[in-house]
Amino acid sequence: MQAKKRPQQKSDLPSNFPYSEDISSLSLPLTLEGKHIQNRICYQPMEGCDGTHEGAPGELTRRRYLRFASGGAGLIWFEATAVLPEGRANPRQLLLNEQTADAFADLIEEIKETSVRENGYEPTVVCQLTHSGRWSKPDGAPH
Repeated sequence: MQAKKRPQQKSDLPSNFPYSEDISSLSLPLTLEGKHIQNRICYQPMEGCDGTHEGAPGELTRRRYLRFASGGAGLIWFEATAVLPEGRANPRQLLLNEQTADAFADLIEEIKETSVRENGYEPTVVCQLTHSGRWSKPDGAPH
């Protein structure tokens, strides 16, 4: 049985959604909790599931964040990063601990250097720390 497609109704679409073609406000600096952020563009956390088996940023992780740095965001928000091995949502989720801390520090330094070279400023970098609780699958199966 084939599902019927519901025709799009004009009433489903916003009729007066406000917007502005002037995006200059995105270039304004911001101070938040004592941190200076160069502009209001933010790369939100997007889990790539491409860390190493140990939890350090992998090559694809590095490539993604260096592209973010080149893009000119004032804030780069690192993806969900586990705080314990057993709290990882999957075997390739990033894990911040004593064994991986140097790899994270190196990547953050590279992010800042890339942004200074490409944009003239360092972005503010934050990290979303997490423990996946009952959804933890550090070895691919519930843990």
